[in-house]
Amino acid sequence: MKNLDEILLEEAKKAITELNKDHAQISTIKIIEKITGLPYSLSYSTNNIGLAGFLSAHQKELGIEFLNYEHVTINNHKTSTVIWRLM
Repeated sequence: MKNLDEILLEEAKKAITELNKDHAQISTIKIIEKITGLPYSLSYSTNNIGLAGFLSAHQKELGIEFLNYEHVTINNHKTSTVIWRLM
């Protein structure tokens, strides 16, 4: 049986592959949207920092590296997301 980290790692790999095929920018928010199939919505109790930390810890396995942070506005709320590039 797979643990949650293994499942999330598989889903993140699929999302990154799809974003790359679409020639889309690879950001933590875009990865969340690909995994969930829903537009990203900001929550006051959470943000994308948890997944960004997970992606950072698994950069080599995912074939990505940190590029920069980008500030974005979603539903009139400002937030930031990590931008990744393929290695």
